[in-house]
Amino acid sequence: MRRLLRLWVVAAILVPLVMLAGGRGLAQDDSATGPIINTSNPVLGDVVSYITESGSEVAHLSASAIELEWAGFSEYYPPAEGSQYVAITVEVTNLGSRGNLIIRADDFRLQDVDGFFYSRSWADASETADLIPAESEVAVAPGATEQVVLVYEVLTGVELSHLFWQPEYERLVTIANLEEYVPGAA
Repeated sequence: MRRLLRLWVVAAILVPLVMLAGGRGLAQDDSATGPIINTSNPVLGDVVSYITESGSEVAHLSASAIELEWAGFSEYYPPAEGSQYVAITVEVTNLGSRGNLIIRADDFRLQDVDGFFYSRSWADASETADLIPAESEVAVAPGATEQVVLVYEVLTGVELSHLFWQPEYERLVTIANLEEYVPGAA
C-alpha cells in the first residue's frame, strides 16, 4: 500500500513538471529574436523564413537584388528575339547546425502577371560579367550565407509578379513580390 502511495506522490510531482517542459515545442522561441513570421507578399529585401512541418526554422531567404536587363550572358547564349534576361539574386542563410542545406536553382520559379511561370535559364555568363548564374545546386554550410543568382529569359515588357521557391513537392514559398518590375520598360 505504501508503494502505491509513493507512486501517486511521485506521479503528482512529475506530471506537472513533464507538462511544463513538454509545452515547449521546437517551433517556439522565447527569445526576443524569435522566428520570423512570414508575410503573404514579401518585397525585394524582405527576409522569408523556411520552416519544416514540425515548426523548426531551417533557413532564411531574401531576394536581395534584381537586374531587369541582365547583359552578362556569353556570346553563345543571346536571348531570343523579343525576350531578355532578368537576373535575381537570392541570399540563403542556413540556420541549421548539422549538414549543408542544398539549394537547387531549378526549384525557383518566376511568375508574370498573366500567371505564366518561367524556369531558370541555362545561359552562361561572359568572362566579364558581374553576376554569374548559380550552379544547379548550391550547398549552404550551417551558419553560412550564400548568394544564388537566378537568370530567367522573359518576354520584353512583360510585368513580373512573384518569385517562388518550391523546396518540396507540396510546398511553395513566396520569396518576393516583383509586381513593380517590368523588364524593358523605359
